[in-house]
Amino acid sequence: MHDLTQFLAFMGVIGIFLAFVVNLAFAIGLLNDAATRSAQGRPVRYVSGFTWFAATIVGSFLVVALYWVVHDSTLAAPHEV
Repeated sequence: MHDLTQFLAFMGVIGIFLAFVVNLAFAIGLLNDAATRSAQGRPVRYVSGFTWFAATIVGSFLVVALYWVVHDSTLAAPHEV
């Protein structure tokens, strides 16, 4: 029974680590998109790109989905040039 508990704890740690790596990948991609958007003269809406990055670390794919809705979906307001 003790071995099973250790194994499950280890798998939990591995799962948390993998979730963090995925969140970090999402956040880096989002930060890259925000930087590209700024370089092209398109606005990053509501908060800075770094704030979107930090929020993605915490909020995972839900923040990425919100970023997409705000910036790239057909629901997004057209940008002014």
